[in-house]
Amino acid sequence: MVIGSAAALGIAGGVVAGRKGREKNAEKCLESFKLKMAEEDYQGAIADLNKAIEIDSQLAVLFYNRGGVKDNLGDHKGAIDDYTKAIEIAPEHGDAYFNRGTHKTNYKHYLSYYESIDYRGAIADFTKAIEIDPLLTDAYTNRAYAKDNLRDFQGAIADFSKVVEIEPDNAQAYDNRGNSRYKAGDYQAAIIDFNKALQINPSYASKYISRGMEKNELGQLVDYSKTIEIDPQNAHAYFMRGNAKSSSSDLQGAINDYSRAIEIDPLLVDAYTNRAYAKRSLDDYQGVIDDFSEALTINPNLAIAYYNRGIAKYCLEDCKGAIADYGKAIEITPDDGEIYNERANAKEYLGDYQGAIDDYSNAMDCGIVDEEELLHYRGNARYKIGDYQGAIDDYTNAINIEPDYVDVYTSRGLAKYKTGDFLGAIADLTVGIDNLPDYKEIIDTFTCIPSSYGDAYYNRGMSKIELRDLKGACEDWKKAAELGNEDAAKLAEEHCQ
Repeated sequence: MVIGSAAALGIAGGVVAGRKGREKNAEKCLESFKLKMAEEDYQGAIADLNKAIEIDSQLAVLFYNRGGVKDNLGDHKGAIDDYTKAIEIAPEHGDAYFNRGTHKTNYKHYLSYYESIDYRGAIADFTKAIEIDPLLTDAYTNRAYAKDNLRDFQGAIADFSKVVEIEPDNAQAYDNRGNSRYKAGDYQAAIIDFNKALQINPSYASKYISRGMEKNELGQLVDYSKTIEIDPQNAHAYFMRGNAKSSSSDLQGAINDYSRAIEIDPLLVDAYTNRAYAKRSLDDYQGVIDDFSEALTINPNLAIAYYNRGIAKYCLEDCKGAIADYGKAIEITPDDGEIYNERANAKEYLGDYQGAIDDYSNAMDCGIVDEEELLHYRGNARYKIGDYQGAIDDYTNAINIEPDYVDVYTSRGLAKYKTGDFLGAIADLTVGIDNLPDYKEIIDTFTCIPSSYGDAYYNRGMSKIELRDLKGACEDWKKAAELGNEDAAKLAEEHCQ
């Protein structure tokens, strides 16, 4: 997708007529400015414009032209400031809005001075440029590009459609619209657009992209590779081939293609996110964090990037960092229960059990699936703060939803033990034990026996001793000891001779 070029310098019109002395002098500076621009003497051109501005600081064309020269000199912040000044003087200066909007979406230029790409600000500038000149196709194109990066694919499609309406033979517009339709999941319409681009320009590489979309992974790889052979600077082809490689489990190959797509188009957010997913499959969590961070630099409103970066940080045991990222994701999408669930897990890991309880509750309020699991987790957090009855209530509700959820019976048995309901505890722990393999089979099968297996027998034994059932307690403790529970082994040695 190509951003339209900045509007040309406004040197042809000169100054506005009717302002005698000062404008004559300003006109002389402008004439000198034109000559120096022709000679590519940009510093001299700046000097002439500075003199003209000293003479008359209310001529928008002077600031507009100086903005263009600063752009050529790499002073992009200065260019934006001058375009802004031109707009303040002449609010209907469409080219100034267009150029300023283009700068706001320029990755290398804009990020030199600001924290993130200002897509929304750019959209506002392009919209104003379009209001002034409804036939300015570059403004529609650039506004579509900004919308696409904000994942407003329908908005991007509408703008590319406007370009097609104004310029029905614009192959690039069809290609751009096809890309946005592909991202929106409208694959058939995307194929139609790619084929239309090919019809207008028979050498267009989109032929192989559209054909590849209709094939399996192997066929896609062949066609996307053909696209790259024809057009080695086609970032979308590398991106699509990366997707095909990822689907065929060639994760390193996918990463390489996403990397090449990013080299060509550093604003291709989906290439960063998809490369991050491939890295996660290879357990490269720092790489995941780096890629989602880049994606967020380009689009700071990408909730899925905060969410997935949070997961990667959690995997690296940076729970505070994970919680911060989940919080940002929630600010953007406050109705996503999965994010609350992940944040609750991180809070519980840090011992913030009340915070975890609140987030598990928020997740359930969002209507998350597998509510019985959330009830179990919330019950565990309540157990840890000593709210045993609240834990029992959550465990019971989980069992009501999924009666075969065996682990919850064990958890409820522990909570009942804490409340003095020893008979209830024994009943629940027995359900858990009855669903374990036979303890002798466990010993024969497992090299490293899960601690939960021994714990179930140990805890049931503790409940039995409270009811003065020493024989039953000893039977459970001995089994727990054989399963590796050291506390049970000590009790059996002391009480069960």
